[in-house]
Amino acid sequence: MRDDEIEDRLPEPPPEDPVSAMLDRLDSVEGFGAPEEEPPPGPAPDRREMELLVDQILDQELQRLNERKG
Repeated sequence: MRDDEIEDRLPEPPPEDPVSAMLDRLDSVEGFGAPEEEPPPGPAPDRREMELLVDQILDQELQRLNERKG
């Protein structure tokens, strides 16, 4: 078989549907986030910083709920 015969046998790819296009954009770094949104200003916080932030927020929420209860 010649190369041009093989190419003739390959089915044409289906037109791209909106869901596939969206998933492809999410897979790439470009176009991530809201349309006019700028990337975050600095590097992502490390695990320790995230844990401290979560603990702080949980403490604030528990305090707020306890004040509402009492």
